[in-house]
Amino acid sequence: ASSSLVLCHLVFRPGLVRGAAICLFGPGMASQIRALEMSAQNAAEALPLVSPRSQLPKSSLGPATMLTAMFSAPWFAVNWFTQHEGLHAHDGKDMKLAVLSLLTYFLVWYFIMARQGSSKAVVNEEFLKTEYAKKPESVAWFNNLDRSFMNMQEQCPMFLSSFTMYAMFVSPDKAAYVGWAYSFLTALYPALHPQVPLLFITTFPRYFLIFFMMTGCTVAAIRT
Repeated sequence: ASSSLVLCHLVFRPGLVRGAAICLFGPGMASQIRALEMSAQNAAEALPLVSPRSQLPKSSLGPATMLTAMFSAPWFAVNWFTQHEGLHAHDGKDMKLAVLSLLTYFLVWYFIMARQGSSKAVVNEEFLKTEYAKKPESVAWFNNLDRSFMNMQEQCPMFLSSFTMYAMFVSPDKAAYVGWAYSFLTALYPALHPQVPLLFITTFPRYFLIFFMMTGCTVAAIRT
């Protein structure tokens, strides 16, 4: 008993856990625990030394501010020098082209929605239950369906609100042509996704068209 106490006293000095393991389970268990300790120590030493601030996510306030300014400021300037009239309501007959343009957008919108919905719920319902649906090309195909519809949804409220205001109170004819351009670029998205930077051909111009109409309404409001 006294020899066991001496042994425990000696092995407990370098590490309590290993000491207890030797006392209770023998040297084999202590070797395994030592290996785990060394593994944890090596992993800790491999981690880069970072400050507490580096362990937190960075704020995107700066990039978001710059991007919004980049979208709005140039088009505000364009409208400031080209839009000389204030806000005023237009007659029904003046809205003809704008209504046709809006119809075009609705057709594109519902086509892309039906393309996603029918592909998953009707055409490929059984296919999605197979292992083939997990292949990279299949995943990419369904991701294209989802992103095409989601991207269109993301921009839809901003487009419709700016288009409606611009068409009703600034220039229905200009709104019509902007709307047709916007619809064409929206329809182009599925063909270009996920090819970056080609995808930017369909995204950034749409942002610019929205900001053109909204800043046009703002300039007209200032001049009213």
